[in-house]
Amino acid sequence: MALPPGPAQQIIPRAMAQLKAGDAAAARLTFYGLPPADQAHPDCLFVRALIDRALGRLDDARQALATAIETDAMIPQLWKLYAEVLDAQGNPAEALRAVDRAAALAPGYVDAWHDMAVLAIRTGEHDLAEQALVNLAKVKPDDARLPSLRATLAQARGDHDAAVEGFRAVLGAKSNDRRALHNLAVSLRETDRHEEALAAVEAALRHRIDLPETHTLRAHLLAELGRYDAAIDQYRDVIARFPEFLDAHETFARLLPQLEGGSALALNGYRASLGDRPESRPLWLSAIATAKALGEVDQMRAWADEALARFGDTPDMLFLRATADIAARDWQAAKPRLESLVAAHPDSHSAQLNLAHVLLAQGDAKTAEVHALEASRLNRDDQSAWSLLTIIWRLLGDPREAWLADYDRFVMPVDLAAPEGWSDIASFLADLKPVLEALHTTQLHPAEQTLRGGTQTRGLLFQKRHPAIQGLKQSIHHAIVSQLANLSFDMDHPFLGRMGDDIRFAGSWSVRLASEGFHVSHIHPAGWLSSACYISLPPEVARGDDNAGALQFGVPDSVFGLDLEPRRIVAPAEGRLVIFPSYLWHGTLPFESADHRMTVAFDAMPQAVLSMNNILV
Repeated sequence: MALPPGPAQQIIPRAMAQLKAGDAAAARLTFYGLPPADQAHPDCLFVRALIDRALGRLDDARQALATAIETDAMIPQLWKLYAEVLDAQGNPAEALRAVDRAAALAPGYVDAWHDMAVLAIRTGEHDLAEQALVNLAKVKPDDARLPSLRATLAQARGDHDAAVEGFRAVLGAKSNDRRALHNLAVSLRETDRHEEALAAVEAALRHRIDLPETHTLRAHLLAELGRYDAAIDQYRDVIARFPEFLDAHETFARLLPQLEGGSALALNGYRASLGDRPESRPLWLSAIATAKALGEVDQMRAWADEALARFGDTPDMLFLRATADIAARDWQAAKPRLESLVAAHPDSHSAQLNLAHVLLAQGDAKTAEVHALEASRLNRDDQSAWSLLTIIWRLLGDPREAWLADYDRFVMPVDLAAPEGWSDIASFLADLKPVLEALHTTQLHPAEQTLRGGTQTRGLLFQKRHPAIQGLKQSIHHAIVSQLANLSFDMDHPFLGRMGDDIRFAGSWSVRLASEGFHVSHIHPAGWLSSACYISLPPEVARGDDNAGALQFGVPDSVFGLDLEPRRIVAPAEGRLVIFPSYLWHGTLPFESADHRMTVAFDAMPQAVLSMNNILV
């Protein structure tokens, strides 16, 4: 880059010195001492963008860089800074394209390859990230950032064992690397090494990392270790210090109802933070969604009214208000709001879906069908619209019900084989049961889940390293693949059309029901294949007394007010797995016994969908 001759030769270095000294405001005044022609020079616009970025004027910085690039698109530094500004504005995909241009213009540009790797990891472009790291290593083999980036890429790909090894190598060279300690803790947690993860987090905190992600990760680990009092203190501290950090709010609010005396306190963190940050739109959205999940309908409606008054009649606020009406079963209030939204935004999947829900609840199955079909067209993989259609077509006597919800074919019971290392399924289940029992550390069921009268394990069960849990995962995986092999691919079908060569587990948990416990009828909106696997049963359930504890299909949520008989009932048996499409309505019948009913459940997907899950890049 070369400055124009004349005044810029003195003014720009002075502005840069002021910027480096931390006085961006003075640098801006100095910059505007340039003649207008010099201010429009690409190299001067580059400096102006640096100043504007330092002042938080990101739109101005972006515009300055766009103008400079329009004048001369062959300067790699312009593209790299443009990428940094785009990323700061929350556009990492656009930033990735910009930094790719910088690297293409200057293949020896070390920082461009570094930034490309970081952005590609963050946007899930893992193969591109790997190539960027290869190129970075070619240009600068001894770049000190390479080991950490390689470990971060392994973590993003879900190879947490490799990530643990990589971050430990980074820490071997620099023991006080706070980000490496944080990310090491993330992968240790993902590989069921919670005590080691907690030690890594606390080491990062001793080295004065002060990020909400790290403090919240500590709270998660304490809760997962059953140290609930300490976890509660940590969550409260995070929420007080970082009132807009949603992960802490959402996890804490869902944890409290599972502990004795916690339900009444669950939303207090949101109440305080909304008072402290009333202009935070994401905080309002999270608070309202959490109140809905916890069944706090009055609070949800009150917050939705406040948010609507504060932010105006924007589509998202109007939709939130309508969903609050739905939660309160106020169909007459919800319907006109949703009809207006659908008229204004016909491509809104959520508006179409919720209008179908309201119409079905009002008894208008024919009109509900129109909107449910449109919702299924707009988002084919979402299970909610298909679940409505299983009921709508049943009410209308439409033969497509059998095509969509073939209960005889799609509800697949299979008795598990004993995994490797056990001679028979009975001895395996006897070893597995106490392992699962030890994971049920809460006292009450999660308020946002469908079970009543029991407890549910926290976290992803199949990430546990215990041999019995891994044996169960292995046996279930084999059974699923065998059962799906009996079905034929059908591109037009929402379940059969997504089948692949294999499956991956998306979520997994154990449920322990006490006497009179049951699951309300529900579906799994974000799933594809759902399940119930019976580990231990009370004698009354094992005998099949009056279908006690049985799994029933085809009965919708009571919210619709429909008195429909089950389409199929499956009797439980220890060691039996039942798998089915996630859009099929399913629930359990209550039982009475002095003993618990222990099950494992999971959702499976035909493709893996990985989350960055607190990784710091």
